[in-house]
Amino acid sequence: MMDMLQNNTTRPGRRWSLGHIADPPRQDQGARIYALDALRLMAALAVVAYHFLAFSRGLKFGAWQQSPAELFPNVNPAASYGWLGVQLFFLISGFVICMSCWGKAPSQFLISRIIRLYPGYWAAVLITSAVLLAWPIMRFGPEPETIYANLTMFQAPLEYENIDGVYWSLWIELKFYMLFGVLVAIGLNYVRIVGFCLGWMALVLLAAQFPEHEHLQFFAMREHAPLFVGGIAMYLMYRFGPDAVSIGLVFLSWLMAQRELPELVHGAETSVRHELKVSTALIIVTACYALVLATALGAFNWARWRGLTIVGALTYPLYLLHQNIGWTIIRLNHDKIAPWLLLAMVVTALLVASWLLHIIVERPVSAHLKRLLTVLTRERRPAPKPIISRPKPSPVPAQRVAEPVAEQRVPVSV
Repeated sequence: MMDMLQNNTTRPGRRWSLGHIADPPRQDQGARIYALDALRLMAALAVVAYHFLAFSRGLKFGAWQQSPAELFPNVNPAASYGWLGVQLFFLISGFVICMSCWGKAPSQFLISRIIRLYPGYWAAVLITSAVLLAWPIMRFGPEPETIYANLTMFQAPLEYENIDGVYWSLWIELKFYMLFGVLVAIGLNYVRIVGFCLGWMALVLLAAQFPEHEHLQFFAMREHAPLFVGGIAMYLMYRFGPDAVSIGLVFLSWLMAQRELPELVHGAETSVRHELKVSTALIIVTACYALVLATALGAFNWARWRGLTIVGALTYPLYLLHQNIGWTIIRLNHDKIAPWLLLAMVVTALLVASWLLHIIVERPVSAHLKRLLTVLTRERRPAPKPIISRPKPSPVPAQRVAEPVAEQRVPVSV
């Protein structure tokens, strides 16, 4: 592996140095990758379809009060695999995090993650809590301490339940940020990132052998780490061009993602209440890899419609708002409005709400929060110590040395 790294070559025009912390960027490094915005929305809509068209756990108290398989027989089989949209999210996350923090200071990385995740999340927690307190028909309204814990996004380690089921994935993202943040603090370059990915994959294999070790499981994230690594490796392809190392990392992550797939499929079966095929799930995961890989290799560079930026902005709020709020609206109206019409109305309302949340909350709060955190991090930096040096003595003017007087010959009187 190290020989491959040392002998690595890239496409013409993409020089890079293994010894430098910040490698030279691509010429189009600042360009937005619009295809990723489309993939984000695709992943979010897949999860929405799963929850509205397939999820049947607790059928007696379900939103439709009837099996989705009976209400939507034509689309239910496909929607039953919509939970795999989260796998696509994690692949994209690995790619984007590596791209966005390259060459950044640790404080910049921390600020960027806080302003990206928290403003919309805070609003979603409060809105969802208000809906559940007003209409406690899908679940009981959350207690104040549960709301406070959820606002931190650390409710899982604090042992409080998620106010909305989709929040589980945010804790996985946070753990990934913590691990990758260590690498950011050290400094990013090709070799270090490859070492990070290989080390994490080794940790996953080790965790599989010792499932009783909680701390090992905590950091290994066996079910999700391969997806983050796959996204990181595909970003290396995007930045430096494909080589044996990055291709090998993508293939390794794909292989290791398969190890946990049967268990994930079994868990989803309990939610959709019918059999799912591991082979079908594998095809979908492979398609997710193929889409992100094609994006990394420039296959979708033609997609430069600026409207995709708006599409990308809707993704995170839609993901946060849709589950319990959508279920509550469906439960209140399922016996008054035809299923397909109600579904269309709910999804449209959620998209509008997501856009409003982005405009009214995410944009202004993120801007203010960024300024505040930037000031705080600057103030916390220790002031440089003044350099105390002894004053140099002023030069003493050189004293002129009297030239020797020529010997006077005194005439000797006779």
